[in-house]
Amino acid sequence: MSTEGLVPCGFLLVGLFFVSESPRWLYNRIYSPATFGKKYDPNGNYIRHFLPILKDMPREYIYEPWTAPLSVQTKAKCIVGKDYPKHVVFHDSASKECKSKMGEAYELNRRLSGQVSDEDSRDLRRKLEDDPGEVSQLPISIV
Repeated sequence: MSTEGLVPCGFLLVGLFFVSESPRWLYNRIYSPATFGKKYDPNGNYIRHFLPILKDMPREYIYEPWTAPLSVQTKAKCIVGKDYPKHVVFHDSASKECKSKMGEAYELNRRLSGQVSDEDSRDLRRKLEDDPGEVSQLPISIV
């Protein structure tokens, strides 16, 4: 199965959801929104087009405007927390947590030879409900 073209397509389309096209490809990678953008759109043209409040932000801060010094934010007429929201997720810690959870899921799958029972599913759901971790701290709803 070729994955060529899936990444740029997913980057450009908001809300793109892969149902059956690339399950293995999707679950084996965690992309940093900042690193990905810096690599494929280093000037931030896409961001500047769809988020005009960031149009004057220097390219070294366009993907992480909250890292810009206040003097840079002021010059760009975009104060984080006032004109632009503070970041919702700390990607570094979120990706480490995700990798850890993916590792647990792969280990469970290996141990059970891919045969997860209804009881195992209920136990996993209960565990998540009992210890939601950082998910419960996010000011967004996960559907």
